[in-house]
Amino acid sequence: MVLAGEEVKKEALSVFQQYLEMHEELKAIAATGAGKDSHQYKQLQAKIDSTHQYVYLRSLRKTKDYIVQTGDRELLTAVMKVVLATSYRVDDYQIFALGDIYLAQSDSLIHIYRQFSSSHQKVLYEKLEKGFVRVSFKNKDVQNYDALKAKLFELQTESSQ
Repeated sequence: MVLAGEEVKKEALSVFQQYLEMHEELKAIAATGAGKDSHQYKQLQAKIDSTHQYVYLRSLRKTKDYIVQTGDRELLTAVMKVVLATSYRVDDYQIFALGDIYLAQSDSLIHIYRQFSSSHQKVLYEKLEKGFVRVSFKNKDVQNYDALKAKLFELQTESSQ
């Protein structure tokens, strides 16, 4: 089973790195004079959309399951970096994934969350809060709901200081 976990981790880190690089390239193109109407921008956006649908989401699903089981902090950090880099996108699956991870591995998630800058924490908090609410609503019998909600509120308080 360890080998399967290491394969998931290796694949996820590779997919996430490629996905991040595409988004960085897209931002660089948008910042140039060519902008969002350029052929290069539109072509890369189409590639990102295809990668998102056929590669990234599949990898994120496996990664989320692996993190829920193991609490792997390296992968969790990678997920959070992708969430930040793609925060301009509406991505419900990322939101649900953060919620699921928070329910199972709140301490690991909080530990990593605190390592980000306050501006990044605000973006992550918004998505994390939505994920927690949505996953909690879907799974009505969250055993430690009140404790998790209190931890989340504490994060919000920390981030606003």
